[in-house]
Amino acid sequence: MAWVQTARPPVDSAVAEVARAPAELPDISWSHPEVSIRAAGYGVAAVRDEMSLRAVLSGLEVPAGLPAHVPGPWLGAAAFSNGLGPDWAGFSPVHFRLPALLAWTAGDRHFLAAFGDGAQRRLDAARTRLDEVRPAPRPAAASVRRIANAGERARWTALVTRALAAIRAAVPFYGPNPPLEDVSQIKAAILAIYGELDSRIDAGIPAIREAMKKTGMPFEVVIYPGADHAFFNDTGQRYHAPSALDAWRRAVAWFDRYLKGS
Repeated sequence: MAWVQTARPPVDSAVAEVARAPAELPDISWSHPEVSIRAAGYGVAAVRDEMSLRAVLSGLEVPAGLPAHVPGPWLGAAAFSNGLGPDWAGFSPVHFRLPALLAWTAGDRHFLAAFGDGAQRRLDAARTRLDEVRPAPRPAAASVRRIANAGERARWTALVTRALAAIRAAVPFYGPNPPLEDVSQIKAAILAIYGELDSRIDAGIPAIREAMKKTGMPFEVVIYPGADHAFFNDTGQRYHAPSALDAWRRAVAWFDRYLKGS
């Protein structure tokens, strides 16, 4: 099965590095603390929330011209169970969105991307605002910071914990290892995809293999010869078509094997 991206018109995009990250609260956010990447989405350029997870994933077309280090750009989540229960009221079982504006920080550098109609115009306007020189803030008096809606945060934390515990299968692509002390909590069948040339990530394979062995859960490692990090990204220079196609087929087969009937 190929990842078909020709059924929808291409999405306009524009990208630039900016002086600072937006200060506004995002509509959706994502972070990867181990590699110091944080992303924030504002507005909506497109939404994919069909009932079939496969249909949604097949419709996440990647706008052309994006740098290899851009996170996403689709952000969202999926529930791998039909019995969501009352606690999940208001949450869509499958929902991914392409933000109208996507801001991300990698290390100490800040970037901004715009998607959809008028992408370049909206990027230019946002970039002008973010690149403005602002006066240094005056020192503030010491204060106590309160966490608002503590009850909602506890509810959300409980939902996330339950959702992670309910995951039955996963296919991570060339990702760094999770904290090894937490691997014992994994209750899912894992197919781990790597590229042979991705030496930094591949160095962690022996450790995660040993840790997963202790869980007793199905765990397979596939290392593609001649493939580097991000070989699945067909908009980047490291895209490796034969490996990407085979990895997609393996991922679909893995989910079919462990999620059918769920």
